[in-house]
Amino acid sequence: MRSKLVLGATDVDISGGDALVADETLFEKIPQLGHAAIRSIYWETQQERQTRIIVREIPVGWRGDMYSLYLLSASIEQASFLDGIQDGFGNVLWQQPMIQDSWRPPLVFRVASSGKMWILNVGEPYEELADWTVYAEKTGRFEPICRISFTPDGVAPVTLLPKQVRALALLLDKTHGTGEGEGTLQPTARLRVRMQHVWANAAIRPWALEDADAYNSRTEIDAGLRDWAEGDASAKMAYKKILQAYPQAEKAMSRYYSSQFGLSGLKAAERAKWVLDIAFRSSFIFPRTTP
Repeated sequence: MRSKLVLGATDVDISGGDALVADETLFEKIPQLGHAAIRSIYWETQQERQTRIIVREIPVGWRGDMYSLYLLSASIEQASFLDGIQDGFGNVLWQQPMIQDSWRPPLVFRVASSGKMWILNVGEPYEELADWTVYAEKTGRFEPICRISFTPDGVAPVTLLPKQVRALALLLDKTHGTGEGEGTLQPTARLRVRMQHVWANAAIRPWALEDADAYNSRTEIDAGLRDWAEGDASAKMAYKKILQAYPQAEKAMSRYYSSQFGLSGLKAAERAKWVLDIAFRSSFIFPRTTP
């Protein structure tokens, strides 16, 4: 890229706060009052336009942080903005963020040649391959200039997969149960959201998958499922159906990659084997038996 990330998160946030990295020559990091945890406001200090970029971290307990991005008139004083934050704002128009309460922090880039800023909003993690929105400077202000979509409008990506693959995905999903009564953590619901992303990538951009998407090795998954299948007759039958459906899904996926992406027979088979293994392993989380 011909731009540099000057404000944003460089990785998934597991810090419990203070997750953003900022170019200190462009942004002042201001601690927020009234928060026991470390949370900050990032105030742009060297703007040459009518608006100033400000990003605020908002703690939301065990769920992590939310982020809001403001584009304020350069004439507004820092003290006035901070007082508004403390007072809870209200309905003043200039106090409303352009990106509000996002679970993923907006990314601010600076073009190396011109010094102009642009902003990327990558959407919410619970949305299936969320659209990205690009905001760029125009006549001293920021405007949305581009929307990047990863999925066809009105089409669920999983429906693009061959019926044999969708059948396997359904069998794997049924092993999770209803997920009812799991309290605030909702592990089953979170797993299902993750699998929506995995299957969507498998359908339309398999190169975006990686081994790190799965927590367990194949050996650990196979051992965990065998133990689970010994629990009762219904579990044993479900496991048997999965084993029967898997090779059919792999062959169908190979044909799909050959026709959809123009891969040769061997490359399509290799890609299908790799993708299906990641999807299969991503469907479960068992205690690890090896470091």
